[in-house]
Order: sequence, then C-alpha cells, then structure tokens
Amino acid sequence: MNLWLESLDAPLQHRAGITDDLDVDIAIVGGGFTGLWAAHFLRQEMPGAKIVVLEKEFVGFGASGRNGGWASALYPVAFDRLVIEVGEERARNVREVWRRSVPELGAELARHGIDAGYSYGGNITVARTKVQMKRVEAEFLAAEHAGEGAVRLSRDQVKDRINFSGAVGGLFIRECARIHPAKAVRGLASAVERAGVKIYEESEVLSLRPGASSVAKKGIVKVRHLGIIRRVHATHIVEATEGFLPSINSPTRSNRSVVPVYSLMTATEPLSPEIWNEIGWSGNETLTEASHLITYAQRTADNRIAIGGRGAPYFFNSKISPEQDRDPVVHGHLRELARSWFPLLRDVNFTHAWGGPLGISRDWHPTVSFNETNGYARAGGYVGDGVTSSYVAGRTLADLISGKESEFTRLPWANHQSPQWEAEPVRWLAINAGLKVMTWADREERLTHKESLIARAMAPLLGH
Repeated sequence: MNLWLESLDAPLQHRAGITDDLDVDIAIVGGGFTGLWAAHFLRQEMPGAKIVVLEKEFVGFGASGRNGGWASALYPVAFDRLVIEVGEERARNVREVWRRSVPELGAELARHGIDAGYSYGGNITVARTKVQMKRVEAEFLAAEHAGEGAVRLSRDQVKDRINFSGAVGGLFIRECARIHPAKAVRGLASAVERAGVKIYEESEVLSLRPGASSVAKKGIVKVRHLGIIRRVHATHIVEATEGFLPSINSPTRSNRSVVPVYSLMTATEPLSPEIWNEIGWSGNETLTEASHLITYAQRTADNRIAIGGRGAPYFFNSKISPEQDRDPVVHGHLRELARSWFPLLRDVNFTHAWGGPLGISRDWHPTVSFNETNGYARAGGYVGDGVTSSYVAGRTLADLISGKESEFTRLPWANHQSPQWEAEPVRWLAINAGLKVMTWADREERLTHKESLIARAMAPLLGH
C-alpha cells in the first residue's frame, strides 16, 4: 500500500472523465507534476488559452504520487560530463537553475496554500566505509567545482545530526527539501483548476497525432472513457507521462526514447519519541548512503521513516503493470537496509510497501522538446530526480510553447535528442545486467575494501 496516497488529508476522489469531443488550444497528457506544472505556467504565459489535462487514472497515480519525496537539486548527468558536452558556463547554469528551483518550488506551493510537508532541510550522504568516503570526497570536490556549497561531515558531525550506525563521515548539501509528494501533486491540481484548467481523470489516451502545422491543422488526441472513444483536437499537445511513455501510441513510442525502470519504497509505523531521541534526525534532512545501488530516505511529517531504492528488475518490452509495484525480495532488502542504518528499528513494524516506474533515456539526459511546426511537446526522462526537474520542465514547456525566450529555453535539455534504446532482447539484458552489477559492486567493496572495478567500468553508462 502507498503511504502517500493513504495519508492524504481527504479521501481520494476521482474527477469526472471526458464525455465529449473537444476543441482546445493545449492538451496535456499526464496528470503528474510535469503536466500540472506545465498547465500552471502555461496559464500564466497564455492566460486566454483553453487548456485540458488528460489522465488515465487519477492525479498522482504515477511517479508524482509514489516517489521518495525529495525536491533536490540533482541533475541526472554528472557536472564534469555536462561540462564536456555543453561547456562550463551552460553546465554551471544548469546547476544554478536547479539549486534555485528547490526553494522556489516550496514558495510556489505555499503561495497556493498547499501543505505538502515541505521542509528545506538539505540532504546528507553518509559513508559507512573508507571506500564510500572516497566517493563522498569526490562528490564534495565536484560540488566545489560547480560552485555549490557542500559541507564535509566527520563521523561525529554525522552522529550529531543523525545517529546512523557505522557512519565514518558524510556530506551535507543544502539544496534539498522533504515533501509529501501526493499532497503536493493533488494540491497543485486543485490550484490549476482554480486557474481555469480542466482536468479529466479516468480518461485513457490511446494515441496522439500532432497537427500538420501549428496554424493550418490541429493535432488529435484519441481518448477512451467508460469504453467510449472521444477526440480532442488541439493546437498543442504536451506528452507528460514519464515512465508510462511507452504505453501510449505516440510519436515517441517507436523510437524507444525512454524506458520504465522500477524504484520501490517501504515505510515504518510512526516511531515513538524515545526512538527519535536516539536517532535524532531533527533537521528533516533527506538521507542516502554512498553505495552504488541508489537509496533514499526521509523522516516523514508523521514521524515515520520512508526508505526506497532501486534493484527491482526491468521488465521485457517496457512492460508496466500493478503487480510490478511490489517485489518481496527488494522490499525485504529495503527493510534490512533501514535496520542496518538504525538497529533500533529491529522490532518496529513496516506498514507500507509500494513502488512504480520512472523514466530513463539512453544517455541519461532528461529532455524538454517542442516542435513549432506540428505543436507537439514532450518532457521527461528524469532518472528518478523528477520533483524539482518537473517544476523546471513546466517552466521550460510554457516558455517554449508561448514563444518566450528565457533562461529555461536555453537550458541544454531544450530540444535535446537522446539516442534510442536498443531493441529487445538486448535492452532487457543490458538494463538488468546493469542493476545486478551495482548490487555486486557494493558486495565487492565490502569484501575487498577497495573501489569496485565493476562499478568503474559501468560509470560511463550511468551518466557519470
């Protein structure tokens, strides 16, 4: 069961589905953060436009309502690699925009009265071995190179913040906030509705066909609700489905631009004051270990520990199904990991387990694209760092579609074209091998006490 959806302030109620053919200026496919931030900023840039959002399930069904609740300044591509690809000035600008966007996102939520438990506490990366500490040191130097304010933490300094078992040191990054993602996305939906945007839920998009030109002929979105197919004619079509992109017949499906990779989470029961007195963690920092396999955690507003990570398999031909949201083995590993971080959790119940797909492009680059000729736009491929990135994507989409030149339209992701993923079965073999390798790399380091050779070989394939 998904903690975020279960702990909403009001029972989950679905909006009405589409019942008529429509003629609109902008049709947005996907009722998550990307689609809703795009609607929000498009309403500001194009106040007279008729905008609709089409969602197959309900707002927050996808990654926006399932993620780890980190509004971070992380960009999927490492800074040094970004410098090589786009130059130092543009690379620094990317990092500056993402850093600035973390508090801006919080301010925007507050401006609309959205209580999503936003807490600008920063992030701590903890090292438990000397090898992990070398990676922490490398991350610190990279942050310095990028002009960011990172702080090295000694063993005692980590313990003063969070009593993390076995910590030998760590790194504190200021630009990260904890949020309750489902409250944030559903609050944002209500805000865009108040601004005049219509949201249709339980409205499955079957196909997208962009227009012949932005002036002469509108595009068509084919939508099904209660078994009846409707058509939405739109000057601009925005595809904002992230990991669910391969499930729609659209201009991007055939070129394998994004694959869905699962990330899973689990959460404890609310912890007692006595346990929290031992653990600390009073600053609401987000938390991760400097392992190769990605992990992430937060202290929730209702005093649980929610922890997540990768490791679930990629499914053949980009298959997505509800059964894949739960993996007993991976969820078991996450519970074991949490108890290894905090041995006080050994007798604590874990009450929730959930997961979902995120989108990854072949070169690890997220993208925001817009074709002026046919009015088709798309954003996604955030590699799991989507809370802040979707906010920036919404601003980028709004400026691209409205024709406004800005710092967002000059970002390297604007109209970036990632290479295609390989065809099956090569894709299935390669992605699952990569996931296994990261697990093996952590085991290798525990055994050898040296940097993993396997991980070093894989690094160029993972955006580093």
